[in-house]
Amino acid sequence: MLVRKRTMLACHTSQKEWLDVTQGMDAYLDDMEKMSRKVGLMSGKYEFAEGWHRHSQLGFGPEDFDPIADLLN
Repeated sequence: MLVRKRTMLACHTSQKEWLDVTQGMDAYLDDMEKMSRKVGLMSGKYEFAEGWHRHSQLGFGPEDFDPIADLLN
């Protein structure tokens, strides 16, 4: 699945071109893999995983809004 995710992320041509110039060739793809591995280690169960966190304390929902927990329950 990680190979598929990397391939799909690289399909965003305009972002890829800009990020390759500003951050180095495929740096954002490598960072995605590193982050997926780090979250996998945090899970204690998986080699690779994804995480979610609110980027803004203001957000677009109530304080207890947790869509991932809702999906997993």
